[in-house]
Amino acid sequence: MFKKFRLITALALAFLSFPLYANANISSSQNISETSINSSALEKVDFEQIVKEYGTPLYLYSEDKIRNNCRMFNEVLNENFGDSAKCLYASKAFSCPTLLKILNEENFGLDVVSAGELLAAKHANFPMQNVVFHGNNKSLEEIELGLTLGVGKFVVDNLDELNNIISFNKPCNVLLRIRPGIDGHIHTEIKTGNIDSKFGLSFSEAKEAISIIQNHENINLLGTHCHIGSQIFHNDSYIKAVEVMMDFLAEIRDEFGMTLNVLDLGGGFGVQIC
Repeated sequence: MFKKFRLITALALAFLSFPLYANANISSSQNISETSINSSALEKVDFEQIVKEYGTPLYLYSEDKIRNNCRMFNEVLNENFGDSAKCLYASKAFSCPTLLKILNEENFGLDVVSAGELLAAKHANFPMQNVVFHGNNKSLEEIELGLTLGVGKFVVDNLDELNNIISFNKPCNVLLRIRPGIDGHIHTEIKTGNIDSKFGLSFSEAKEAISIIQNHENINLLGTHCHIGSQIFHNDSYIKAVEVMMDFLAEIRDEFGMTLNVLDLGGGFGVQIC
């Protein structure tokens, strides 16, 4: 049905590394070892010297672990989708030039939600064509910055944002964020895919957005996005989201004569953090 389909998925830092927390009272390498979450996940480093140099509390991230996890996700996606799939890192989790350079080297894209994260990506020379600009309350200044820097895609969260993007009269690739009505079996406060969520467009609003886009040749609609929440431990929620989104893409094709080739799937795989 969709011959050249592109799958995008976003991942947060929890899947890429193990943080090490060093208590402020630490005074010996033995104490540091006892308080580490998993020191074997980190390269051989002199923790005592690092604490003397940087103080505490202190977080250390394993570059090897980050790279290995990036490669694990890429390998799984490549096996199933070839080069048509791409992982995105959710930079709101943690963003610094060194990490962004590592992610770029590992062929990850970047998910940003603010001007600050976008400027951090620019500072790290992250390829703007691999940046996706999310956020449900982008200011006019942020939209203008994204357009000026040439981000690869804007994820349109509501009709007001779409009209704001159109007002700049500049070429722009967009995805429509959809509320798929999926329950991720998680706490109410971290659900984002339910039908009454403040995030994204309903199916009828998405169709209204498509009608608007069809009248503006500068706006290039590539596909759709959904996000079903964080700390999800059950794959069935993701599978259901894919089914719902694929059905909606087929509905768009039949109703508007448009074959959209990008499906951006967001959400947080559950991670034990304590």
